[in-house]
Amino acid sequence: MKAIEITAKDVTINSISCTGCGICVPKCPTEAIDLKHSTDIQLMAQIHGMMEGNSDKPKILAFLEKTTAYGSADLAGQTRVQYTPNVTIIPVPSTGRVGLKHVLHALAHGADGVIFIEGDDSPFREEGVREHVNSMKKELSKFGVESLRVVSITTTLPQYDKIINLFQTFDERISKMGRIQPEKRERIADALKGGK
Repeated sequence: MKAIEITAKDVTINSISCTGCGICVPKCPTEAIDLKHSTDIQLMAQIHGMMEGNSDKPKILAFLEKTTAYGSADLAGQTRVQYTPNVTIIPVPSTGRVGLKHVLHALAHGADGVIFIEGDDSPFREEGVREHVNSMKKELSKFGVESLRVVSITTTLPQYDKIINLFQTFDERISKMGRIQPEKRERIADALKGGK
């Protein structure tokens, strides 16, 4: 049985087959779907809270799939491996749960770069993540946001060094590129208001 059944009249989500990954939420053109325990209001509040405050240093927001990818980053912490303080992590059911409006919200409120890390064992595998992020990069270019400001990888639980290396190299890249200009952030924020 499929998690989502589409007919000519409506769309039904089968709660038994649903894994709670949230991939369907940003794909819904009418925003009629929300995800329990990872609602849009909750996710937007997290993004806003994490990006709040002024800083001279770049701010990088990392969305980590909450099981394998987040577990891998946690494993790095348990082994006392440090990573750049410019990266802030938000665990999500799947990086597919994060849509364009979430990334725009992050950029409008202080983020200078966004990372997506998905678990290798997730239903949203490498090709899905890459396709999802590439489509976002195309949309972000319309706001003058360089594609190099968004990156994605998949990882396994023991590959925490892969995550730490990405954080470090991405932080170096964003530091060289510089912070997003306030005028650009304002333009993004205005576009978000217009989309409501």
